[in-house]
Amino acid sequence: MIKIYLIFSLLILYSCGNQISDIKTKIKTSTSIQVHKETVEKNKAYSSEKDTNNSNPGSYSLASLTAFLDSISNTDPSCLVKKVEHYQDSLFKNQKELAVELSKADYDQLTEACRNGVMKISSVKRIFQDYKIDSAYNQKGELPIVYHSFDNDKFTFKYYAVIPETESGFKWDCRIYFFAKNKLIAEHYVFHRYGLDLRYFKTKSGNIIFYYKQNYGSGTGIWWYNYNFYVIDNDKIIPALNEIQEANLQSSRNIRSYYIKSVIEKENPLTIKFTYCNELSDIPHRQIKILDDSTTVCYSWNNLLKQFIPEYSKSELTKNMILSYFPGDNEVLFINSHYQLLKRLINGDDPLKKDLIFKYLNSVKGELQKKISR
Repeated sequence: MIKIYLIFSLLILYSCGNQISDIKTKIKTSTSIQVHKETVEKNKAYSSEKDTNNSNPGSYSLASLTAFLDSISNTDPSCLVKKVEHYQDSLFKNQKELAVELSKADYDQLTEACRNGVMKISSVKRIFQDYKIDSAYNQKGELPIVYHSFDNDKFTFKYYAVIPETESGFKWDCRIYFFAKNKLIAEHYVFHRYGLDLRYFKTKSGNIIFYYKQNYGSGTGIWWYNYNFYVIDNDKIIPALNEIQEANLQSSRNIRSYYIKSVIEKENPLTIKFTYCNELSDIPHRQIKILDDSTTVCYSWNNLLKQFIPEYSKSELTKNMILSYFPGDNEVLFINSHYQLLKRLINGDDPLKKDLIFKYLNSVKGELQKKISR
């Protein structure tokens, strides 16, 4: 199975610079191993059996694989969910909070720069003290900036964001500085990879919500983006929703290939459409779809919690199903959350898909057994 890497800290993110590099750390598999240990105990009578009639010599018996599937469906997935959420929230919930009140002179310089799109280097150094200025701009004496207002009246300067540019634009990452009038309230690091897309809207209760796409990983046959939503609450920025935007894992070396993409259809109420599929290989380099569907999820705004609450009961997806699309050691979570689909296919009339599911279960079970025996 391909080794997938995930974000652990901002230090790794900051190191991306201008190079194509991983911004993630290796996933630990201890949670999956622990879950499977319970499964092994339940299936001990079958685990060493071989099925002489199976098309894959040396595989587990069909009875053993069916028991493996059933036991995973009865396993509490909370530890698996916690693991996945930890990695995706490691950056989302840990952006830098600030409370820096600008002097009148600096505030005047800042607002003038927002109107003109360029700021004096001396002002940049005072206002954005940790921002590394390119030497070429130091020589020019000024730095181009991008200004985003979170108000219909663009230059009220009530709540707004400022993004200093680099020598050749944003490149793959940038820092966003958020302000409430004359106060610098937050700094966000965004690894967007192909350009920042910062947007905002207001809830029906008047809360200002802004969001952007964060790239959690990219490479050959793999990419992963999330929507990061935040709410501005007085002089604080609070994480409001971290939802998958697009994830893809396509490789002949992986047990399962999958793809999911979400599109924001409406902002009030927040409504996101998901399109997704899962594929298994019957022969090298040929994928057979076992799931190809789309659904819509609505998110209600909870003003007390300052969070968006998904209404999965009106959708074809569940939280755990969505989490199983996050690139990583997620096969046990996929089996647990898609048990009804897998059970239906092995009991169905399509011999090819039935065989694919058993081969898939055989691979997952074998990989977990190897980890336990190490």
